[in-house]
Amino acid sequence: YSPGQSTWKSNDVALRGNNPGQSTDTGQKLASWRAISATVSPETGETLFAHVLVSPGNESTLLDSVLHDGPTDSNGNTKSSGQSSSGGYGASGPSCSDGTPIRPIEIAVTAATTNASPTMREFAIKDVETQRNFVSRFDQPHDIVHHPKVSLAFVAAYGTDNVLVLSTAGGDPMRFPFAEIQVGMAPRAMAIAPDGKTLYVLNAQGFSISEVSLAPLLATAVDAYPADKSVMPPQVLAAPFYLTAQRSVAFADDPMSAELRVGRRLFTFSDNAKISAGGRFACASCHLEGDEDKQTWFVAQGPRQTPALAGRLQGTGPFNWGGTEDGLQTNMDRTIERMGGDGLSKGELASLEQFMIHGLVPPPNPNLAASGLTEPQLRGQTLFYDAEVGCSTCHSGADTTDGKIWDVGTGSKAEFNAAQLEAQFKGGKVRKVAFNTPSLRGLHHTAPYLHDGSAASLADVLANKQMGKTSHLSNSQRGDLLAFLKTL
Repeated sequence: YSPGQSTWKSNDVALRGNNPGQSTDTGQKLASWRAISATVSPETGETLFAHVLVSPGNESTLLDSVLHDGPTDSNGNTKSSGQSSSGGYGASGPSCSDGTPIRPIEIAVTAATTNASPTMREFAIKDVETQRNFVSRFDQPHDIVHHPKVSLAFVAAYGTDNVLVLSTAGGDPMRFPFAEIQVGMAPRAMAIAPDGKTLYVLNAQGFSISEVSLAPLLATAVDAYPADKSVMPPQVLAAPFYLTAQRSVAFADDPMSAELRVGRRLFTFSDNAKISAGGRFACASCHLEGDEDKQTWFVAQGPRQTPALAGRLQGTGPFNWGGTEDGLQTNMDRTIERMGGDGLSKGELASLEQFMIHGLVPPPNPNLAASGLTEPQLRGQTLFYDAEVGCSTCHSGADTTDGKIWDVGTGSKAEFNAAQLEAQFKGGKVRKVAFNTPSLRGLHHTAPYLHDGSAASLADVLANKQMGKTSHLSNSQRGDLLAFLKTL
């Protein structure tokens, strides 16, 4: 939107592909995702998008992970657990220019110029406390606002209970992390007072509003930046500010039980060594609101698409794409081990399990009418249960899964190579490349499909000749079947 005009002009914006300090010569492709908030700089008119960069790995990191003896910590050192590591969770990904490994999911801001291109420059700011990249203190961006009077942008980091402050005076805002502001639990939204002196932060899990005086930042921001914006502000490079909210006021009581609150915190909060090494990320980093990140991660067993969790866990064991764990708690244990976490107690695992089953709410299904199934959906339902079509042979019962493992012909060459290398490295038989029958709940919002995300649509899934039989169906019948699948 251009100031002074009454119409919006639509442009496709290419989000940045790397943060300052991230090497791009490793062959590792970083994915941009989760751009759920934007703001406009009143000074330049640029639109700032808060999002994340994802380092999901590739075939090289997949094979490398098989050869690791255990998960790696935040410094890349192997942990002695005796389990196979996951290079796809950032252990074998690219590094920052200072040698610090890039986290598998890292916060980012893209400044879209008038030609809708992102600005990117090579520079990294270190955290003075840890000597790691400063942006590693923040996870799960949920909101971004720009100050009305000075060149500062604020990003609410839902997963780390803080706000990232960036200078927008020097071009690429990610070159100039200006400050960290500690606030309440799970900051989701922000507003700045009209006079620009106070920041208000909505803390979603604290059910509170934090009030932050911006006076320490404003005094420096006004004086720090010369008119020539190509000059690096030395104040920012020397040491970012570390601030804390002056006060927080609760506006409601938390409706969740004590057990669910514990589980919610474990699911959301990233800076927890029990969950991931070095506070890399939390469950919610990939499973936003219990949904999925639309990414395929290269773990030791092969490429694995992130599955949605909300409303899809109860009664759907065994768990994970390989179906190797009968219980949800044991599966969470393996996942935490793969992320390099130190592990949760039995009580914490129980709380996390209860939150994942009862605390995560799936989105409403727009394909379901209060009056019931439509005629095309009813016809599709008949086809779904038709023995010749065969969908319900595996996707059976109320949970739409038989709980069995099948070779449905979707294994990739990389997975077979990894299985052979694993047998060669560890001994024993070559692991069978087969997959757990997933529940079909929530198909309307869980694309892409299959274990590796290789099916972009449900129509692509139906084209697989080893999963049921649809080749004899007309286009109209396939449409009816798809219409029913979207109601599940």
